[in-house]
Amino acid sequence: MRLKKIKIFLFCFCFISEIWAGITLSQKLQEHYQTLQFWSADFEQQTYVEILDKKIKKQGRIFMKKSGEMRIEYQGHGSKTYISNGKKVWIYSPDLNQTEVFDQSKLLSKEAITFLNGLGDLEKDFATRSFNPVKDPSFRFDIPKELQYLELIPRKKSSVISKILLGIEPVSSLVTEATLSNVSGNVTRYVFKNIDIKTNPSQDLFTLEE
Repeated sequence: MRLKKIKIFLFCFCFISEIWAGITLSQKLQEHYQTLQFWSADFEQQTYVEILDKKIKKQGRIFMKKSGEMRIEYQGHGSKTYISNGKKVWIYSPDLNQTEVFDQSKLLSKEAITFLNGLGDLEKDFATRSFNPVKDPSFRFDIPKELQYLELIPRKKSSVISKILLGIEPVSSLVTEATLSNVSGNVTRYVFKNIDIKTNPSQDLFTLEE
């Protein structure tokens, strides 16, 4: 259950945009996310598993709506699809033709649900700072020189997440990567491509017949 929470939590932070003069980066992220109604993107995922000292790669596509609806489709053999209508979460395994159903409020953390509904308060929920991963010897992934970074440290001591690092492309002002470190020592990096904020995803994507 903790692993499912960690996977879904990160996607609540995975896209926010443009840097405005006169406000902090964290304020800009919050204000833009609150105005964003929907978005979709392709993603590449790398997870460093500390106990195995290896990286596991996956890829897929994500669809999100501000009302708390989401769809995360992983590709490849044994992959799963995560679907939510804002109340229920379905985890569908195509290879097994098997579906698990959860109450969203029990599966997702409070912070994740807040961001899904566009009401997040970064300064309340996180300690934030601009960050240079080049100076962090524990960062285990390639570092694009063109990105700017914002680090989020959960204020809630019982959080399963130790920190989140958002990489912002300065020309387009899009978050094109996000790195999640959890308390177990595992680190997952998501790189987002083909981000679309103009096409409203069909409602059929956010439900699954049981």
